Amino acid sequence: MDKRTSYAEIWLSYYKQGDDFGQHAETAETLAEAFEDHSEQMANVSVKLHEISEIVSKYPEEEITAAGDGRLISIEGPEELITELIEANLAEVPEWDTDYKRYSVTSATIEEDIS
Repeated sequence: MDKRTSYAEIWLSYYKQGDDFGQHAETAETLAEAFEDHSEQMANVSVKLHEISEIVSKYPEEEITAAGDGRLISIEGPEELITELIEANLAEVPEWDTDYKRYSVTSATIEEDIS
């Protein structure tokens, strides 16, 4: 039986530390409030990463690949892992993947799944 894999993207709620702080500084009433708002933003990101870590740790690491991009983290692994991340609102199907294509590790099955 083939193992099925899927792909998803993980987006975190920050862009660049200076740009993000700048946005908080524009909307906050005080400098201290701007730092506190930025701190809360980072805390939320930390919680999300911890939740992702908890889920990922349940699967064999050798079956998972993740890569950092300038704007996102891509993750590929067992279909169950990706589904769990998506259902927990921790990852999302890429915009370009309108059919949420799932594919098998073997090339024979990939051809069958795509056709």
